[in-house]
Amino acid sequence: MNNNNNSNINVNKSIVRLLQEVCAIRNKTMQMNARVRNLEAQFSQQFAPVGLSQMMLAAGSNTATMAESLLVVVDQQARTRLMIAPNRRGPREIALNPTNVPHAGLRLRYDVMLQVSHGQKFPGSPPLAAGQLRTLRLAMHREASKLLPTFLVIAPQKTGWDQLDAEDQLFFALLLEDKMFASPHQLEIFRCQKQWCARSLIYEAYKTYRSQLTRDENARRREEEQEVVVRGKWGNTHTPANDNNGSANNADDDDNESTTSNAI
Repeated sequence: MNNNNNSNINVNKSIVRLLQEVCAIRNKTMQMNARVRNLEAQFSQQFAPVGLSQMMLAAGSNTATMAESLLVVVDQQARTRLMIAPNRRGPREIALNPTNVPHAGLRLRYDVMLQVSHGQKFPGSPPLAAGQLRTLRLAMHREASKLLPTFLVIAPQKTGWDQLDAEDQLFFALLLEDKMFASPHQLEIFRCQKQWCARSLIYEAYKTYRSQLTRDENARRREEEQEVVVRGKWGNTHTPANDNNGSANNADDDDNESTTSNAI
């Protein structure tokens, strides 16, 4: 199990490194194209009619296209489309604390939000059962965890959600709201004021991810120490699988411990 966990961590790290390298290639390509266009403008009278920038753009088009496809989520036009109309899907009528409980935990707030949304979509239907609420909470946590690779590419030096600037936080929150609505459950968290649900989910996902890495690293070190001493005689070290389901369950378990998170 530990070997599988370590393999999963290595795969995740490799994916992040690959995306960072692609991002760097994309940036270098854009810089190169800008320099070429500048040269063409300065020496346009001295070169053949075929634009130098066109030739260079054609040569680098495959790399640029690959970068765009992998990093479409950080495309400036995509960001603009989201951020110029943050309330385009409708009014945000679900309050930051939609419960009647002061300092309510996130799990209760999520549950009430889901019940309100369910009642609006299906008037007259019975409330969601506890099992249904848990299924939807886990689905929300899984969607939030899927944003982590992009988060780590854009801000690899950041150690927490609260270290992102306001514009990036808004973008990720709106992006998650879109992804939730496009998911099989069609969750309408875009109804939440100040994107509190999306922001809280991403905050928890990042916190859970960092905790997972710390636990797995500590477990790996303990296992190595045990192998040195007894050559693996004791096999009582266990760590949770580093996947979206594990992260989602951990985040959902932490919901009751959180009230108004630092995500907002």
